[in-house]
Amino acid sequence: MTTKQTIAGIAMGAALTLTAGQALAEQDLKFATVAPEGSIWYRMAENYASLVSQYSNGDLSVTIYPGGQLGAQDATLSQAVRGRIEIWAGGIVALAAIEPDLSPLLFPGVFESTEQANCMFPLLVEPTRAVLADVGQFVGFIPLGWNNLASVNELNSISDIAGQNIRSLPIPIAVQLWQHLGATAVPLDTAETASALSTGMVTLVDTAMAFWVATGHAELAPNYYLTQHNYNVAAALIGNRTWNAMSAEDQAALSRANDEAWNWATVNGMYAGFESRLTEIAQGQGASIHELSAEDRAIVQAAGEAVWEPALAELGDGARAYLDTMLRIREQCPAG
Repeated sequence: MTTKQTIAGIAMGAALTLTAGQALAEQDLKFATVAPEGSIWYRMAENYASLVSQYSNGDLSVTIYPGGQLGAQDATLSQAVRGRIEIWAGGIVALAAIEPDLSPLLFPGVFESTEQANCMFPLLVEPTRAVLADVGQFVGFIPLGWNNLASVNELNSISDIAGQNIRSLPIPIAVQLWQHLGATAVPLDTAETASALSTGMVTLVDTAMAFWVATGHAELAPNYYLTQHNYNVAAALIGNRTWNAMSAEDQAALSRANDEAWNWATVNGMYAGFESRLTEIAQGQGASIHELSAEDRAIVQAAGEAVWEPALAELGDGARAYLDTMLRIREQCPAG
């Protein structure tokens, strides 16, 4: 064998060894979400996956499982905490079920305008990260838009909901809000709402624009009132078991991707205009979008704040401290 052949053989062997080493070093991270493929939230996850691969130099990859392929939000969150799923994204309702101190994110009336919410969420990242430290690495907030009120029948004022059944979010404070306003709250999952509307079990729905349109509820309850009683967000989380098993280099790559991909300005920029397109779709289907009068908006705001204290009495000091943090941050963020 010539010297050139020997050198070539050594180089090829080294290349094969390097390739094998890279293949062994690469870790695929399962990303569980209920967001459907092709949705705006799926595109956010795709952007995140691209950045993770880029910043880890290919050592890490992310496979997205959309549409609840790996299970419901609460089940996949439990798996993420146990390290069986690496990355989870889902609603605050599921996250608050395992960390009740975050429940004030669901309190009606905390956010007074879109401008205020956009100012507050970047400032809430670090306090939220601290609350979740024992559970996992908080990645960031994901916008879902305002929760509003959809109705089968046209309303003249917010007082018209008195005595009607409303599909409430399946959380105590949402039930308390609608009861305070005189309606009868029926806590239901989104998947159960269409049936409840069709059978007349409920005539009102507490829902975000995206869910109202995408689920077909806009055709069943075509009157949509911009109560804006809570700005709805999802969140992303990496369980501590996954995080602690990673090398310092991979943690640094993930942190960089987390901060860039889930930066509020970034995701909100992707979300911007989405609700306007949904409004056009709904109106094209015959639905009507209604602004609230200043008097009705004040009534909804007051009702929201009225149910904070009863909720805090059940949730305890941790939730009270988180709400205090939210209110201090709100002071820095004018309503508009």
